[in-house]
Amino acid sequence: MKYIIVFIHALAIAIYQLFFGDPVTVAAKLPEGIEAGKSFVMEVTINKAQVSGFAKLQLEIPAGFVASEAESKGGSFSASWRIVKIIWTSVPAETELLVKINVAVPASAIGDLPIKGKFSYIENNVKQETEFPELTVKLGGEANPDIASQPAAEP
Repeated sequence: MKYIIVFIHALAIAIYQLFFGDPVTVAAKLPEGIEAGKSFVMEVTINKAQVSGFAKLQLEIPAGFVASEAESKGGSFSASWRIVKIIWTSVPAETELLVKINVAVPASAIGDLPIKGKFSYIENNVKQETEFPELTVKLGGEANPDIASQPAAEP
């Protein structure tokens, strides 16, 4: 009997989410061919469903990378060391938000470096979080030499 009741509750929750529970999703995209010493634009698409009110997008970028605002959809942008945040006191009404962030890669960067992120929001007075899959910045084999350290060309 106990198992039947648990099954009925699970089924009721699944049906409720099917009809009323639009999931919040977050997806991020990096361009192909990122080079050390250059900048790129990272795009984050947030499908926020029915979320309104306070919300925050937080990214953790590799050490040495520098982020700046490109398009924050009216949010307050801040970047400190490796943490990038866009905070909305009232998230825009659009169901889908496309946020863009400029990221400068240091010339000394090499290898595969991770970018992590999450979207936090309040739903029914409870903090909720949706993480996006970790991205990997794939840089070419060797670091670009610092132009200032190269010897001047002979005339």
